[in-house]
Amino acid sequence: MAAGATARLFISLAPPRQLREELAAWGRAAVSACEAGSDARPLDADLLHLTLCFLGERPLDEIDAIAEALYATDGAAPALEFGAPVLLPPRSPRALAVMVTDDDGALAAMHADLARAVSAATAWRADRRRFRPHITVVRTRAGTRLGGKMPPTPSVGFIPQSIDLQRSYLGPAGARYETIAAAPLGGR
Repeated sequence: MAAGATARLFISLAPPRQLREELAAWGRAAVSACEAGSDARPLDADLLHLTLCFLGERPLDEIDAIAEALYATDGAAPALEFGAPVLLPPRSPRALAVMVTDDDGALAAMHADLARAVSAATAWRADRRRFRPHITVVRTRAGTRLGGKMPPTPSVGFIPQSIDLQRSYLGPAGARYETIAAAPLGGR
């Protein structure tokens, strides 16, 4: 391992495969309805996830400590629902996403617990922006207009099965993710 080597990391939850397929189909339909042109790129179901903590480039020697932080969380699996579509960031959108909600605030508590645990175990510091749970389904260049009549988002809920530490590889064809660690939720 090279001195100073890093990995681009994030912690996420994933809906079950069938729901990721539904969201991917919704993204394709939204692009068709918006007539956004070739700048809009629906994401493949394998790439769909809810980011709890984006860690960015982290030293490789922090990976074990981050993975341990996943296992140190409460382990309660929040019941989540897909919400309304949203363009992110609001001022110069580069993504079409589906908001994710939970009635009891367990998701926000999980996010805060993970941020504290990872910060305590590493030199990483959480982003100060408000946590906006969402799943990105379409990527676009800034300035591309995504408007018109969007199809309704899938009206379903899910209970995530694990908290995943993901490594992101960026390339000309888009991102590719590798699961490095997965801490099961519920029943731990």
